[in-house]
Amino acid sequence: MGCESTSDIWNIFDGLFNKQNVPRLQFLKNELANTKQSDLSISQYFLKVKNLCSEISMLDIEEPNSKFRVK
Repeated sequence: MGCESTSDIWNIFDGLFNKQNVPRLQFLKNELANTKQSDLSISQYFLKVKNLCSEISMLDIEEPNSKFRVK
């Protein structure tokens, strides 16, 4: 709609889908920094940290080889 070339379409999609969610990213990084095992089992704690790292790596498009990637 209103695009005259494939480049215009690509730029619109890029703007829509490649936006970094800065507040969410900061929240997740803070959450990770403040995560403690407390009364969680080691597997629950690991899963929580892994999930936080995974979500951070999906949102942090500035660092393609993010230190938060967990395989």
